[in-house]
Amino acid sequence: MKPVLLLSNGHGEDLSGALLAAALQRLGVAVQALPLVGHGDPYRRQGIAVLGHTRSYSTGGLGYTSLAGQLTELIQGQVLYLLGRYALLRRHRRRYALVVAVGDIVPLLGAWLSGRPTAVYLVAYSSHYEGRLRLPWPCGWLLRQARLLAVWSRDALTASDLQAQLGRPVSFLGNPFLDPVAPDQILASGQGSVASGQGSVASGQGSVASGQGSVASGQGRAASGEPAASGEPVASGRGASAAAPPARRLALLPGSRLPEALHNLELMLQMLALLPAELRQPGGLVVELALVAELKLEAIASMARPHGWQLEPAPGASASGPLLAGHGLRLLLGWGRFSGILAAADLVISMAGTASEQAVGLAKPVLQLAGRGPQFTESFAEAQRRLLGSGVHCADGAAGSQAALSATATLAAALLKQLADPAQAAALQRSLGRLASERIGNPGGSERMAKAIMELLETCPHG
Repeated sequence: MKPVLLLSNGHGEDLSGALLAAALQRLGVAVQALPLVGHGDPYRRQGIAVLGHTRSYSTGGLGYTSLAGQLTELIQGQVLYLLGRYALLRRHRRRYALVVAVGDIVPLLGAWLSGRPTAVYLVAYSSHYEGRLRLPWPCGWLLRQARLLAVWSRDALTASDLQAQLGRPVSFLGNPFLDPVAPDQILASGQGSVASGQGSVASGQGSVASGQGSVASGQGRAASGEPAASGEPVASGRGASAAAPPARRLALLPGSRLPEALHNLELMLQMLALLPAELRQPGGLVVELALVAELKLEAIASMARPHGWQLEPAPGASASGPLLAGHGLRLLLGWGRFSGILAAADLVISMAGTASEQAVGLAKPVLQLAGRGPQFTESFAEAQRRLLGSGVHCADGAAGSQAALSATATLAAALLKQLADPAQAAALQRSLGRLASERIGNPGGSERMAKAIMELLETCPHG
């Protein structure tokens, strides 16, 4: 049988496409990918063949960026590059039994131009934004075409809304991007499992899948194999103080696109310096930074030094990265440990897109810190709050201003205080669990979507 081609247009979309492609391969289906922006690194990490020569751009994708980002896209030639990718698809279209679009109108249009049987996973659109989805032209027309065999949405509300609008079946099968951070995946991979009995994610203990709340906030502690708490010694055995409350764990997600991620991290460091003094005492707060490989240690050190932060070596063999110390805090820098850092966190401070959605899917409270973009702007952050609901918080103030940084530090302290209270934390977790089920769905979306594609392949013409 001819292979399936995955089309996607952005880092988050590439991630979902790559996870779906890997699930198809496990079912014995040949798969290739055509990332429409960027190098498609998630596909390459999964061992999925990428069609043609790829390029990367500073905005990381076409679409939801600031005005400056959109102008940058034009100047850098992203639109011309996209047209070239469409032309490449047209030349090779007869190789594929099915084309699967992951994202928005950009890959959907490409799938239509291919002339092949298609399916679409509309991960970029949700009715939670406005209550009723307003599709950009000509998306609605494309979604009604007979050659489009299946439409999958990113949540149940959108599936119901789109089905009524289009007059055709629309299904919600889950979101593949949740799978790599889902509890079973984390436990199986050892990338930050949660210690048994301390807010575990074992079956029957309030899993995300049940919609009843996952890791009990404030109770989940990193298991063996995770670094010590930001370099602070972890008391154990008979010498441990039974009365000492566990330190709160804070995860920082500055994003994945450069140079924006470095600028975002700079704002985060400035905000941390404004936290109340009691949180900046030894043992008061554990902070871990989830960093992409492209964000180099030298660049972090150079950026952080003028703001009162200095690099320190890891304190022992158990720690897997250097520390950034300053203002009474010690921050552990973590590369390639996103799942583990997210699993152990009580509160997530995020300036990211898909990573925030993964955090909400794990029933983690998220605190936004809007930046200057081109992606994580005030408008992007506001849209994300509409998409993800009440589990996402944001302080007032202009992006990057001292007022916004101070207000964010105050809000972070208030959320951490709430998480430290058992009764409030339990109520919050129940609410976050329901939100996770409603807005993100249950883990296993990759496998469910792959099986649906297998059924489509049985009906596709083989010419």
